[in-house]
Amino acid sequence: MRHTKRRNEGKRSRKSTDPSTLFVGCVVVLLVILLYATVSTVSENRRMKVLRASMEEMHRRKKTEGFTLFHLDKSRFVWAFADCLADPDCTIQYMHVAKTGGTYLKWAMNKILDVSRVESYEIKNIWYTWHRDCCGEELKGRFLADPSSYCRRPFASYQTQQKIFTETMVETCKQLRKRVVVLTSFREPLTRALSWIHQVCNKNLRWRQEDELRACERCTYEADLDFFNRFKTLQGLDATMLSNSTFWSIMHGHDMLAIDNADFNEFLHLLEGALPASYEHQFKFLFEHTQAKNEEEIEVCNFRVPSAMVKNYKDELLLYRKIVLGDRGR
Repeated sequence: MRHTKRRNEGKRSRKSTDPSTLFVGCVVVLLVILLYATVSTVSENRRMKVLRASMEEMHRRKKTEGFTLFHLDKSRFVWAFADCLADPDCTIQYMHVAKTGGTYLKWAMNKILDVSRVESYEIKNIWYTWHRDCCGEELKGRFLADPSSYCRRPFASYQTQQKIFTETMVETCKQLRKRVVVLTSFREPLTRALSWIHQVCNKNLRWRQEDELRACERCTYEADLDFFNRFKTLQGLDATMLSNSTFWSIMHGHDMLAIDNADFNEFLHLLEGALPASYEHQFKFLFEHTQAKNEEEIEVCNFRVPSAMVKNYKDELLLYRKIVLGDRGR
């Protein structure tokens, strides 16, 4: 009797896993998956609504200065940048000031936008690609040969004089009816000067003038004051763009952004949170991979900054301090 009872219990146990039960279980699992997808979509939509609300609030706030500096107004800076990337009629035109981290920023944007996979970023001639953003009149000629290919990029970088950048690149993109976000970067003056000196004196020496080569060989500040004092550009950038109310008026209705290269990493992490989830893979790749470091060579000249040079760079240093502290009365 006991054996018969156990067999009957086994039959009842097997009956509990009949096809109808399995079907109900599958339906439940499917409903859970659909519910999760719905919640994720709602969460993403909610995040985008918050982003748009933040953008609207940002534009409602009265702006008393032309340029938005990242370290003083991170929210406005990031939302303006992200909003432009999301707008097919907007382009970020980047004024790459030498030795302010522009090469790294361009590399990062290359990864975020996955430029290598977008053929429209390529210009007709292979030499005129995304990577050819240098320099001066040569760059100006390439730009004018096919300006629409530069202005339709979500992010375009230029190593050229500020006058060429503002009067040629920016104005042409505006004439092509693009919404333009002007971006530039700056750096603490002495570290920038030292980096630039090491580049001039230790790289591509075949392109240097004879007097430059002699100054680099001596590698002493007191022996070549004119040479070592020429690596000042912050005052020029400030006069041409950062504090130039005439330029601000020309850019009315367009955003203007400036960032210290020391803040690049923080900016990129904040930008990730401001962009849609579709950028997640690109940012993951960016943060997991680092660009090969641009090592400074010091074979010819391993320059040391003396106190006399610090004094001669005092105007640049004071201006940098004012910018960092937000002293807009400079």
